[in-house]
Amino acid sequence: SFREDYRKLGKIRRSFPTAPILATTATASPAVVQDVCSVLGIAAPGGAARGGRRTLHIRSSLNRANISYEVRPKASAAAAAQQHLAELLLSEDFRGKCGIVYCLSQKDSETLATALMADYGVAAQAYHAGMTPEDRSLVHRLWRDGHVSVVVATIAFGMGIDKPDVRYVIHHCMSKSVEHYYQESGRAGRDGRPARAICFFSPSDFTRLAGLACDTPLGLQNLRKMVGYCLNTTRCRRRLLAEALGEASPEKSDSPRSGCSDVCGGRRTGVRRDVTELAKEALVVLDRLGSKASADGKRGRATLKVLANELRKERRKERKRSTDCAWLDAD
Repeated sequence: SFREDYRKLGKIRRSFPTAPILATTATASPAVVQDVCSVLGIAAPGGAARGGRRTLHIRSSLNRANISYEVRPKASAAAAAQQHLAELLLSEDFRGKCGIVYCLSQKDSETLATALMADYGVAAQAYHAGMTPEDRSLVHRLWRDGHVSVVVATIAFGMGIDKPDVRYVIHHCMSKSVEHYYQESGRAGRDGRPARAICFFSPSDFTRLAGLACDTPLGLQNLRKMVGYCLNTTRCRRRLLAEALGEASPEKSDSPRSGCSDVCGGRRTGVRRDVTELAKEALVVLDRLGSKASADGKRGRATLKVLANELRKERRKERKRSTDCAWLDAD
């Protein structure tokens, strides 16, 4: 998913075949490292030499031991989701402390920042690529100097953001990949002190991201991995992040006494329900929709909204049949 200009960097090797090349990044899975080497036209770590040269691969641990990871359910109604976030920011652990709240779109960041300020008195400002450079610089400066506690931003608030005392990073909408989430949440706690990384998860956000950010099979695969991270209820979230980035799992995790994550510390806020029968019904409806589309000679996909509407119709029919049968039995 590199930018098009990045993929043209191989011209440097062709123009200067003997010049040494240094490539650095904060986060990269083994697959991304291989891709970077391919783009730059240099030998892959541990692979055969290219042009008589090999690659020295230096990697430090990605484990951020001072960050505690957590996932919370996100309310479907926008007003309720805003209220839950505001209550969190105004709680004792967060009030007045420096943090970042990430949103999916520019409109989301503007709307949420305005609501936090006007309705809840949170010292927040929006930040996104649609603002003028002067306005973005002003917001960054106010936040850096402590005049604003929270920046409500899109991923435009990323490169070059290095404030040591960020105590929390909250995702009001999940990231499009585990790699992106690790990098964005990693802006918390750079002073080494305890910090929090919280992601609010909603299935509707998956639908939005799938339509906006996943125009390739790989993009959708990465998004599904992020959904898996959010839905996980049994394994340490820090361990999941490490494994996704190709690193051995941290030793201290999956323990109820650990502060690694909500899973380890017993702080999960979700409710577990057995939806096996509902899932079976949904699969039957999905299969019927696919068969109907094929019979009509159409191609496409059933969106989550279409599937939900069809499932509701089917359940209403089933309730009506049950009611009719009850009347017959009574007779």
